[in-house]
Amino acid sequence: MTPGVRFHVLNREASSFDGRTFAKLYLPILGKTAAGLYQLLRVTTSGRLSNLIDALNVGQPALLRALDKLSALGLVQVFEDGPSVSFALKSHKSYEAFLSDVLLRNLLATKIGETALKNLLPEKPKGHDVSKRFSDVFLVDTPESEEVAVEADATSEIFDLASFKERMTKLNLRFSRESVDVTHLYSMAEKFGLDWFELVQLAQETANVDQTINTKAMIARFVNRQNTQNDRPSVPSAYKELVSLSKKVAPIAFLSQLKKEIGGIQNDASERYLLSNLTDNHMTAEVQNILIHYILVQQGRGSLSAKYVNSIAGQWLRSGVTTAEEAVQAIEDFNARIRRTKTEQKVVKKAPDWENERTTSDWSPEEQARFIAERQKARKDK
Repeated sequence: MTPGVRFHVLNREASSFDGRTFAKLYLPILGKTAAGLYQLLRVTTSGRLSNLIDALNVGQPALLRALDKLSALGLVQVFEDGPSVSFALKSHKSYEAFLSDVLLRNLLATKIGETALKNLLPEKPKGHDVSKRFSDVFLVDTPESEEVAVEADATSEIFDLASFKERMTKLNLRFSRESVDVTHLYSMAEKFGLDWFELVQLAQETANVDQTINTKAMIARFVNRQNTQNDRPSVPSAYKELVSLSKKVAPIAFLSQLKKEIGGIQNDASERYLLSNLTDNHMTAEVQNILIHYILVQQGRGSLSAKYVNSIAGQWLRSGVTTAEEAVQAIEDFNARIRRTKTEQKVVKKAPDWENERTTSDWSPEEQARFIAERQKARKDK
């Protein structure tokens, strides 16, 4: 970019700015030239790069380095279009968000030192936090008789909307009212500790006739499922860790991680299609994970064969297996039947006593003649 290149500034009115946050957190990292350039762009509509060079009283190399710093920190996006360039302004992070970002916080510490950084950190309040979460107050209401206790992972991302939408498209699902539906989805994710994959499965199971998602039906289905938790079969201790993991990970990620541990071809297109087909046939994610583990680990197979997977999956779906616990029980029942069959095959039946007795064909000629004579005599006596 030469000094004569024209520039245009975009999104000036759409970005927010807080002088205290910028001065204390961004200025030490950016330096005076880059910080000054950002504030100059906020009050400029268009011009030539030479105008910015003159206003900042720097050379062309210093201006380009300043632009690099601003773009690297996500404050400006630079778009070249032939003889001109556009600068799309972005809002800086809030004070709390900046200091919560490990990378930015450490970068700031290299500029001002650890001691100065500690003085910038927000004061930690004392006492027990009794604040309400978003989902505690808004949107997701369940009848008092149907309250569900779920331990949500507070450290995880609340909801991956992009992945949810991508899967929705593949399943031909649509939003009824996107803004309302999305708000409900975020609330459900937080309140019930559900990830995007679990939510899209609920959406598919409860979709309206026109293929729009029904968030009220999703909530009812989840609550009903959780209320039957106590009816689930107990899990042998050897399976407890597997069952817990199966409820937290999407099948594709579970398969990938398992193959990293035991070996196998990663990103197999046929396996991805197979798992997608299981989802389309309403097999829950946790059951798919148990099935994957059973085939690759317990059966020792190198990959998921469509014929073998569909054979087992068909039996489980017909039997109404919807939870990891039920899938484990199905495996244990099958293994028990195999053990009984093998035991019965090994048992040698004891011959009845009469089989050891001699038959007439074993008698001598004299014994046979005596038997015939006695039988004829008995008939005459009658």
